[in-house]
Amino acid sequence: MKYKARHVKLSFRERLLWKVGKISRLRFWYLTTRFDSHILSALYVLVNSTVSMIIMGMAAHFTAWPMIFPSLGPTTFLIFYAASSPMSCPRNSLMGHVLGGIVGMICFSLSNLFFPEHATSGSFNLAALVIVGLSLGITGMVMVLSGLLHPPAASTAMMAAMGLFSKWYYLPVLVCALGLLCIQAIIMHRLAGVKFPLWASEGGGHGPALTTIIGRVGKDSEMSSGRHEKEKMYSDLAARLAARQKIPPQKGKKQRAESGSK
Repeated sequence: MKYKARHVKLSFRERLLWKVGKISRLRFWYLTTRFDSHILSALYVLVNSTVSMIIMGMAAHFTAWPMIFPSLGPTTFLIFYAASSPMSCPRNSLMGHVLGGIVGMICFSLSNLFFPEHATSGSFNLAALVIVGLSLGITGMVMVLSGLLHPPAASTAMMAAMGLFSKWYYLPVLVCALGLLCIQAIIMHRLAGVKFPLWASEGGGHGPALTTIIGRVGKDSEMSSGRHEKEKMYSDLAARLAARQKIPPQKGKKQRAESGSK
């Protein structure tokens, strides 16, 4: 049985809405169903990184503030390439750079206090090397402990420790530049159909688990099962390694539940 195609006559408003609705095909999520997602991601990063630098350059021109910092480059790439990563969320981006700037400026002030020849010589000597390394280490430690994981913030700490944040208002200006970047990221990701949080990521701020020779260790591995079960597994594993016993293959969840009930 054959059916004839019905031609429905649409009004001007309906035809206009139909044409406007086709614009959604330019969104990132739709284009990935038609073209290579790897090439689209590269073009997405290209367009948004260029636009972000143009926006901050225009803001710097009209306000006469130094809003383009080198550490914003890796932040821009991370936000537009790995938008779903907790390291790219606005909370980690803003607070991470603020943390790095504060730690770097404190280290630079301490270096001027204890090594005044470092500030007057203008050369990169051993004292400056120690101060920069200390600022990097402290920033990394605090980011891991606080969950404010944002790798580009380490470069902000190094820049501040080297004296590139010589004026106190550089840090608020950096925060303003990051605010513009986050606003642009929220708007562009919404238009492209890419999920990006308004503040903090739902996945938490802890980093990925480390894969060692005895298995995966870290926060996400601990969240997958109970804490007591993990402690028992680690203690049993350590005992077997100390006794040089052969480590049996891990059981599945169903087998572990059955063995626990027995």
